[in-house]
Amino acid sequence: MNTEDKKTLRVAIFLGLIVSISALAIIWNIFLNKGSVSIDAQSPYTVEIFGEKTVQCNQNICKIGSTTGEKTLIFSKEGYKSLVEDMNFPLWRTNKVVINFEIIPYIKEVSKIPQEDLQIQYQVVKDEGTPYYKLISDKSLKAISYFPSKINNPQIFGNKNAAFVVDTITNIGYKVDIDLNSRESIDVKLPNIKSGKISDDKNHLIFIEDETSKYWLLDMQNSSLLDMGLTQSNTAFAWMGNQLILATKLGVQTDSLNNSVIVDAESETGINILKYDAKSKNIIFLTRIQETINLPTVIIPTTNQQIVYFTLDDKNSALFIK
Repeated sequence: MNTEDKKTLRVAIFLGLIVSISALAIIWNIFLNKGSVSIDAQSPYTVEIFGEKTVQCNQNICKIGSTTGEKTLIFSKEGYKSLVEDMNFPLWRTNKVVINFEIIPYIKEVSKIPQEDLQIQYQVVKDEGTPYYKLISDKSLKAISYFPSKINNPQIFGNKNAAFVVDTITNIGYKVDIDLNSRESIDVKLPNIKSGKISDDKNHLIFIEDETSKYWLLDMQNSSLLDMGLTQSNTAFAWMGNQLILATKLGVQTDSLNNSVIVDAESETGINILKYDAKSKNIIFLTRIQETINLPTVIIPTTNQQIVYFTLDDKNSALFIK
């Protein structure tokens, strides 16, 4: 084989290698370099692989294939907030993920709303024949808890799970767990209280100060007291578990709650509906109601925490939040 033939052969081999490598790369990228994610979410919804494709998912379980690697996925569902997640498509395997869409809160007028739970009435009375005093309810004269000494002019705020008893002379408070029949004193000096309500989880008390009509939040687990920066004239509330549903007039600052401010300077009328977690101190804006100067007269969250019913300007409405 002469020199020219050898040169031609080398070129042919080189070109053949390039073609083979290119063919293998194409086969790898198109057929072999694949992974997938299996998404479990409430259908129907759409999934966009950013820069690649969009898939409509009509069943809860939706499997999507793509080339391997980290990709940005955008999840969309009508009436719900879009989600953006970075997810890995592993080689020849399936990454399983669960997506929980968060509803965009909306209000619907309704003909009627649920009735508020009847408040249990508690009182502290002398336990006859002993030097003690006892807490009883209008449901039963049986002692729920005992006190070693007299409670002066007691104020009692309670629900079916707990009661908070205040000695109005010493301003010392006592938490009584109805389920456990237990009592503990709360080491916080309290202001004079006009009215208050205990949270459903028994750990917090929101109350209105008598002299100023300011709202205070008492954390009974940590014996701490928070000035909420809100007043009875600009805020209405209801407990939903350990969360407060707050209706505040526009322009009211909520920076005392978690250093955030929700203010609408352009509108003179209206209210904001907020959700405040008394444990984590997180506050979430739910919705805004324009064209009213009043606060709701009734706020009733459902026990499943999905709907908040309220009465505003003599109209009944439902706020869907989950």
